[in-house]
Amino acid sequence: KHSHFGFNTHEFERELIERFGRLYGFSHNNIWGFLSHSGTDSNMHGIFIGRTLLHSRTGVMPKIYYTREAHYSIQILAHLLNLDRIEVDTLADGSMNMADFEARLKATPNHPALVVATIGTTFKGAVDSIDDIQNKLGDRVSYLHLDAALFGGYMPHTAFADELLHTGSSGQTRYHSIAVSCHKFFGFPAPAGLFITTRAIFDEFE
Repeated sequence: KHSHFGFNTHEFERELIERFGRLYGFSHNNIWGFLSHSGTDSNMHGIFIGRTLLHSRTGVMPKIYYTREAHYSIQILAHLLNLDRIEVDTLADGSMNMADFEARLKATPNHPALVVATIGTTFKGAVDSIDDIQNKLGDRVSYLHLDAALFGGYMPHTAFADELLHTGSSGQTRYHSIAVSCHKFFGFPAPAGLFITTRAIFDEFE
């Protein structure tokens, strides 16, 4: 809201986050985000916020779960953030294998789960099922971040738009944060991204 310079982009940035937040089904009164340097930068914030909140809530460092088809930057970011990494198997189409995910959750029952779901894998275009992931998590203390860098730009304009809705039909939260790249399907001429979460999550993080 304030800048030491005569011009800043905050009003434009706020308008951008609110516009895309509505597109992804976030509540107008409960949204926070920013324009980032890339999808990877947005993923870094999602993983960092998730790690911070889960550790704060439980006193135990979470383990991070992602598939072998996830973008290579997820593994790098997990390493940089000193997280134990659990790579989940995939189905033939490249989406998360829910049976393997469930088995790996059961093998680490004493740790909160930080899950990165891929919405459009790099080579196969696979989409991990958000609702199936939530069903497997059950009552586990968890944080679900969506790496929608590839498909987040155009999926809301297709018949599959509901896949990215933040809130389900019964009012439940389907995921906690989302990363989208602007230089892919938006065609922005320089690396940029969106990071969107809720105001409640950001306030708790702060």
